[in-house]
Amino acid sequence: MTDLERRALLGDREAQEECTRQGIVLICPFCGSEAKVKEISGRYTVCCANNCAGTRIFKDRKRAVESWNTRVAPPLGRCGTCRWAGENIEHPSDPHIFCDQYDLMMLKDDYCNYYYPEEADHGQE
Repeated sequence: MTDLERRALLGDREAQEECTRQGIVLICPFCGSEAKVKEISGRYTVCCANNCAGTRIFKDRKRAVESWNTRVAPPLGRCGTCRWAGENIEHPSDPHIFCDQYDLMMLKDDYCNYYYPEEADHGQE
């Protein structure tokens, strides 16, 4: 992965636009798989190789790639500061926390795929 692609995946709008200009199709933001442009009856879409994500269908190939590349980046954070992080009551000094979203023990320093800042109100009381 190039620095340009890395910046684009982190939500850098200029990097996303440059990837589109260069014809680079970014990897899937959900599973990390390669994404490909597919032609369907003269129209275009971008789909993940695992079919977990894709764009609408566009008349123009460049517009399909642009739609895929310029999506909003999900928030990035560590498990220990995530809303889904539960306390490790039995061992408070342990570097693990219980993730209520994954239903697993995670390291506090792991990056979270379902990250929500713990101070954010998400209507989940």
